[in-house]
Amino acid sequence: MIKRLVILISLFSMVMVSTNAFPEINNISINGNAFVKDADNSWIKQEPAIPQLETDLAILLTQSDLIVVGTVIARHRGEGNMPFNFSDLGRISYISEVEIQEIVASVWGQEDINRKVSLNKTLYVFEYPNSDGLTNSPSLLTGGQFILWLNNVKTVDEDIEIKGFSKDACYKVNSGRYGAIFFSTPEELRLYPYFKKLKVGQDFNPYSYQENLLKDCFGAISPAELLKITEDFSTALLGDASDEKLNNFANSDNPVYSNTAKKILKNGNIHRFKSINFK
Repeated sequence: MIKRLVILISLFSMVMVSTNAFPEINNISINGNAFVKDADNSWIKQEPAIPQLETDLAILLTQSDLIVVGTVIARHRGEGNMPFNFSDLGRISYISEVEIQEIVASVWGQEDINRKVSLNKTLYVFEYPNSDGLTNSPSLLTGGQFILWLNNVKTVDEDIEIKGFSKDACYKVNSGRYGAIFFSTPEELRLYPYFKKLKVGQDFNPYSYQENLLKDCFGAISPAELLKITEDFSTALLGDASDEKLNNFANSDNPVYSNTAKKILKNGNIHRFKSINFK
């Protein structure tokens, strides 16, 4: 037992030292245990996350400006590998540059969307600092593909564009981890080959929490099933759609469809999307 503990501590120490070459790493999973960086860049074991807010698919569908499937192509830090500081937004830990594969739904029409994403069809997702040990924003690691429920971040700080980010194309994830579902595999992450070389590749999964998160928030479904359901609801919530589709969903035998539709019909804010499902 003692020998096994020594080996584990040695391996983790190796990871602690070596990950300095990858400043974007701020959480890892080793042998089922999650570790995160604190404000001093020290590794601490993370206890199971306590949901900060009650979220479900109905909330994400009716309170998001933009729903996309995208791949993180870069993750930016400020000068000296420090957080960004903006005059009106405060401290931003990371800014993830996301290349859009599909716009599932948008509260804007096509002309406005052209202003809400950058010219090369990317957008910038702001990751806010951790607070009280709980993750306010998901870590969008480079190479990962995600389903993202986003809200536009409005800023007057011209420094954002000086740093190379389009001011109109800035977003934050709606509802923290619930609004960013990992849609690919750990092997596709830029960091994976590095951890495999350290012989912890099979245990490196920074999104190991997601299975329980999906079950708690959406039901026992896969990310692919969640995307299909989201696309179906986006069609039902289009501006010129009737309530027929939502009523049909409310009577579905599938609890994800029925529960989500009933909550949307009860709470209102129904036909809110102006464009859906284009790439």
